[in-house]
Amino acid sequence: MKGDFSKWGLSPADNYSGVLHQQGRVLLDQDWNAAQQIQSLWRETAGKDIVGDGLVAIPVAAPNSLKLVQATATATGVEIDMLPGRGWVDGILLRYGGGGPLKADYLRPPLQTPAATPATIAAGVRDAVVLEVWDEPISAYQLPKQLLEPALGGPDTTERVKTSMALRLYRLAAAEDCGDLRLDDDFGAKGKLTVTPSPTT
Repeated sequence: MKGDFSKWGLSPADNYSGVLHQQGRVLLDQDWNAAQQIQSLWRETAGKDIVGDGLVAIPVAAPNSLKLVQATATATGVEIDMLPGRGWVDGILLRYGGGGPLKADYLRPPLQTPAATPATIAAGVRDAVVLEVWDEPISAYQLPKQLLEPALGGPDTTERVKTSMALRLYRLAAAEDCGDLRLDDDFGAKGKLTVTPSPTT
C-alpha cells in the first residue's frame, strides 16, 4: 500500500486482534493503520477459510454475478461484457456495478510466453479469461469531489482502500482448459541482485 505512513506492515504471527486508544495518549497514523490491517487480515482470512482460496465463489442469492456473457475482438483489443453483481475472489469480496464492456489485455511474460495478441485470434483459438483482483490506495487528489474537504482549504488528508479488478486473457494450448492455467510466478527460479559496496579509503 502506497502512502505517507510512518510505519507499515503487520505479521499474522503477531496475532493482534485490535488497537486500544488510551485516554490522554497520542493517536498516531500507525495506530489507525494497524487497526485497518488487523481488520483486513481477519476479513481475508475468514473469506479464504469459509469460502475457499484460489477460486471465485458466487452467492446463491445472485447467481448471475460476474457472469461473462460476450467477448468481442476489435482492432484495438478484446472487450468483454460481464454482468454486475458480487463474488468472493480468493477470499476478497468484489462488487461490480456494471457500466459497459471491459477491456481485457493478454497476460505478458513471465506469466505467458510467448505473449499472445488480438491479431492471433482465429477459428479454433481459445483464450481463458482471468479475473485479477487487488486492493489499492485512493487519495483525495484522485477523487477530490468525494474526499477533499473544502472547509479545510483543500489539504490532502486520509486515503481510502479500494478493491479493484481487471480482466486478463491467457492463450490456451490445444489440449488445455481453465484448470491447466500456470499463473504462479516462481520467484525461486529468478536471478538475484547483489550489491558490493566500494572499499573505504
